[in-house]
Amino acid sequence: MEILGIVCRQNSGKTTLITPLIPALKALGLRVSKVKHSHHGFEIDTFRHRESGAEKVMFASSQRWVLMREIGEGAEPPWRI
Repeated sequence: MEILGIVCRQNSGKTTLITPLIPALKALGLRVSKVKHSHHGFEIDTFRHRESGAEKVMFASSQRWVLMREIGEGAEPPWRI
């Protein structure tokens, strides 16, 4: 398993760096995934589902899926970035 981490300050050009890097890594036969961490809250149209008590909300289509899980107010995810 190979892992590459790129960590920089906000607006420092991470996306500009990563965007051409992803196809280059894939051309080497590697599978590429991305984890984006935010210190701010974000929504993926889940508010009403979570407000009603759902701890996890999954959106799925024939092309992709995303799973959102509540971790509690002020808590950090189970990994450190």
